[in-house]
Amino acid sequence: MIATVNGIALNYEQEGTGADLVLIPGLGASVHAWYAQLKGLSPVLRVTAVDPRGHGLSEKPPGPYSLPLFASDIAALMNHLGLGPAVVVGSSMAALIAVELAATHPERVAALALVGGFPVLGAAGKERMEGRARTAETQGMGPLADAVASTALGAQTHQTQPALVGLFRQGLLANDPRAYAASCRALVEADITPRLGRIQCPTLILLGSQEQVAPLSAARALKAGIPHARLAVIPSAGHVPFLEQPAVFNAAILEFVGSLPLSG
Repeated sequence: MIATVNGIALNYEQEGTGADLVLIPGLGASVHAWYAQLKGLSPVLRVTAVDPRGHGLSEKPPGPYSLPLFASDIAALMNHLGLGPAVVVGSSMAALIAVELAATHPERVAALALVGGFPVLGAAGKERMEGRARTAETQGMGPLADAVASTALGAQTHQTQPALVGLFRQGLLANDPRAYAASCRALVEADITPRLGRIQCPTLILLGSQEQVAPLSAARALKAGIPHARLAVIPSAGHVPFLEQPAVFNAAILEFVGSLPLSG
């Protein structure tokens, strides 16, 4: 479904009734990444997955993009759909978007679940992300697919779920290179460190046990900065545990939601 908000057409999928759960995919992903959550959690929650600008079936205007821009898009969509206060789940880049959203629109966010997140990229990460942007602009997504998949998915996933690896690569290849580059550069500029102390809602930080992209030190930095945060590890998964171990991930989300005073 498409909604035009904040001057942009955003694609979203929604299933279920109950308290609101909003799912935001990471860099280069789309609502399809959340299929197991849309199906598995919608019997008890109203689940809304969103394609950020430049991603999936959402509009792909020229950059620059930024965390505040991504967050204001999501807030406008939530307002348009009458969502919230919601449990907002953000993966990777979208973990930063979710924190920005909670800091600037706290009335929309009942709780956060941050998956494979980090406060800011280090120097090497910024260089790597700028390199990705340049590669996408000059050579397209082809050269990036294997490199990104190799670190995003855990070792066990590569060994036991080759079909998932193939689908993950296909999703990366479907990206618009210019929009992907603009999103990479938004991450280069992003730093949510000053926002962390402003997050007053309950926060669950989720990490795959085989995470390579945003390792345990990044998760601990988030936990140290957010007043009401706890950390949980999903076994046998890398950077995208909701894809790699969906049943375990969904159970963790349901346990977290069950601990909250939500109405739906």
